[in-house]
Amino acid sequence: MKFFSENSPAFFYLKGLCEVLASDPEFKEMRQNLSDFKKDELAVKQLEVLTAMGNVIRAKQKRKEELIPKEVEEFENLRIEFLSNPVAAAYVDSQEQFVNLRKFIGHFISKTIEKGDPPQLQEILNIFEGNQHCGNC
Repeated sequence: MKFFSENSPAFFYLKGLCEVLASDPEFKEMRQNLSDFKKDELAVKQLEVLTAMGNVIRAKQKRKEELIPKEVEEFENLRIEFLSNPVAAAYVDSQEQFVNLRKFIGHFISKTIEKGDPPQLQEILNIFEGNQHCGNC
């Protein structure tokens, strides 16, 4: 398909979009937040423990087992402690922003493919506000 060559207009514009994203100060800050997090051994360990505990709780919920209040309380305390670390909080925020960025771009491209024309910005924002989903979510 001609779209998948370096000479195609689509490639040119997608590469340009990526260059704009990569040079954006907010984007750079978000990337730095991810890098800073990886260097913070305590925050990484806290996330590992929190994830493991969350998986156990979700598995119990899926099996419709009763949750032990102390277990839930311990999870909540660890979550609060984790998010009180500025490096961890910035990491979580940046991860959420990256997910939204991917969804935004995905929705925009999906709507273009679906309709044959680029959507209006408000159309994409309505998807986010209404928590609607299309093909890429």
